[in-house]
Amino acid sequence: MQQKDTQFQITLNELIASYKKNEPRETIKRCLQALNKYDMRYEIHNIIAASYEKVDNNDKAEFHYQQSLKLRQFHLTYINYAKLLDKIEKYKLSLINYQKALDLSPKNYVAHNNMAMVYEKLGNNAEAIEKYNSAIEIDPKNFLAYFNIGNTYRNLGKFSDALIYYKKAENLEEENIDIKNNIGITLYDLKKYDESLKKYNYVLKKDSENFTANINITTIYRILGKLKKARESTLKALKLNKNKDLEGTIYSNLAAIELEAGEYNKSIRYSEKSIALDPKLFFSYDNACLACQKIGEYSKLNDLFDLLYRNLTQSNEIISKNTLLNKKLSEMDNIVALVKNSGRTGSIFLHSLLDGHPEVMTIPGVFLKGYFHPDVWSKLYQGNQDKNWRISLIKNFFVLYEPMFDASSLSDVPGSPMTGPPGHGSGLANLGEKKDIVFKIDKKLFGSYLLTYLENFDSMERSTFFKLIHLAYDSSIQKNTKPGIVFFHIHNPTFVESAQFLKDFPATRFLQIIRDPIQALESWCRIDKKEGEKQVISKHDFIEDSKYYGKFALVLNYYNDQVIRYANDKIVIRLEDIKLETENTLKKLSEWLGINFSNTMMKPSFNDDFYWGKSKSSPKIKGFSRESINRKLGIFFSESDQERILPLLYPYRENFNYTDTSNENFSDSLEKLRKKINEPFDFEKKIIQQTTQDDERITNQTKGLRLLMLKVIKNLKRNKKNNLPPLL
Repeated sequence: MQQKDTQFQITLNELIASYKKNEPRETIKRCLQALNKYDMRYEIHNIIAASYEKVDNNDKAEFHYQQSLKLRQFHLTYINYAKLLDKIEKYKLSLINYQKALDLSPKNYVAHNNMAMVYEKLGNNAEAIEKYNSAIEIDPKNFLAYFNIGNTYRNLGKFSDALIYYKKAENLEEENIDIKNNIGITLYDLKKYDESLKKYNYVLKKDSENFTANINITTIYRILGKLKKARESTLKALKLNKNKDLEGTIYSNLAAIELEAGEYNKSIRYSEKSIALDPKLFFSYDNACLACQKIGEYSKLNDLFDLLYRNLTQSNEIISKNTLLNKKLSEMDNIVALVKNSGRTGSIFLHSLLDGHPEVMTIPGVFLKGYFHPDVWSKLYQGNQDKNWRISLIKNFFVLYEPMFDASSLSDVPGSPMTGPPGHGSGLANLGEKKDIVFKIDKKLFGSYLLTYLENFDSMERSTFFKLIHLAYDSSIQKNTKPGIVFFHIHNPTFVESAQFLKDFPATRFLQIIRDPIQALESWCRIDKKEGEKQVISKHDFIEDSKYYGKFALVLNYYNDQVIRYANDKIVIRLEDIKLETENTLKKLSEWLGINFSNTMMKPSFNDDFYWGKSKSSPKIKGFSRESINRKLGIFFSESDQERILPLLYPYRENFNYTDTSNENFSDSLEKLRKKINEPFDFEKKIIQQTTQDDERITNQTKGLRLLMLKVIKNLKRNKKNNLPPLL
């Protein structure tokens, strides 16, 4: 007996040695011979299973793992089998086998860590985080779980949390290039651009051919206005790339660089190449549409938006098992979406007037602005294969939309509706007469109601879940709404977000809030130094506050708004009318919305707490104060600037009653502007004086603005315009 065991041990050692030499086919051959003699030894089944896995014969690998486990239930075998099942996308079975490994070895780090990775693939991010934390408790000196949990948080847009864990991983594994790469991109996500650049430069000093670092550093260079370096790094990444699936992304990056560089037609061509390589690469459509918008190529913009719309998948609403719930959902088909035509138009203020209305179902703030981006739904919902899919969906929603439940949160939400944390940026963290109330939703209660609704469904769709979110919110605040409308503040959607929303809810009516465009631009583009700032404004402030060209492009796009073009029913409301003729205007609005006028509309509030708004230039404005609309022009545009810019806005201002001047000299004014087009505006001189000299985007903005203005002049002279929506 002892001799037989000794002979088996010799055979086993030979098989292990063969496997370690990375000769899987030879190892398989030897294992098959050994099984003729030792067919009841689980060790040989393990080795041959691992060898079959190496040659991608997964069926035979699975068979031998199963045979091994029949002979002995060993935790390492369960782990190896679970890894294989994960590899072949049998995620449920993988989880079952990892759990069996943990039943035998509860403190196994690898099982906890790998199980978390499978949960993440299933979209069960909350469970993944729990498992990663379990692994960390077992071995706090192992970097891997810290790194993985950082990846989970970053994929969810929780960048501050991601950075905490990446840095913990870096402290344990200081030379790990993957960790440093991920720290670099997370610092970028947090708008810490200089720190991000340092991290990538460190990586590239160690490994100049590192593809990930080369592709990621291009974004930093672009943001910092170092466009020549951004272009060089992207082209280098294109040469280094060995993955065809990433080619479209690289061309999309090139499109973004050329967009910043003022090479708009080149940018459009790169975007079109990216789309041809991958029609589902949605940020390429955003780049292409934005480039067209910035140079007034409206026909091309329409074509690209139509292509985007066709390539999106419509979310079909589904029927529940509950007749009463189906009735409630059908009553929510009357959706009105609020959009704005520029910044500083008072859209959140208008929203606050409708929030408490007994016939209006709405969620306060702009938290759901990015909800309709296809990538967001893929993070929320991973299908119904897992019996706990409903709980996973709710947990994922909580993670992605944390600020919706506590507006004081410093986290962002998908779509980044505001500059910075959305609760603070929208004024929902400073409600009440004393500005000491934070908007909050009882997460536990909300989740309980949402789960109750979800239990009536066998699967879920984005459009139906959108309605269920609103139902759960109303239930959690005990608001028994008999909805005349569902009011959705989509705010400032990207082209992709707006196209997907239009596709999911094609019957939506659109309400657009506007303000005198020249006044809105002044408020939006102001570059006054903030208290304590140096003479040269920071790069971040320039990026966020002074991208005046993009703001001009949006305002001058008034004849070609894609949402308005697609909408069957739309109306425009002026901020000035809301503040100057409040009751009369709100009664007209109620009539168009199809609801009764309510006195609740006379108080700006969210969840019955007074709403102050969020104004950079007039932070003490309250409610219906007229200070903002009565402000004289001149905080950004000189009189000379105004004289040159106003003719471009004349048809818009005339249509919406912002001017009563005659159009007799309209053509002459346009011609004067055209002849002086290359002369710098006074506001441009001010920007050049206050920004750092190494920012290549300054001259590109001046170039782009003139291309746009010339195109607008040409269109106005030819009277080439779409019909503007009617005024309320």
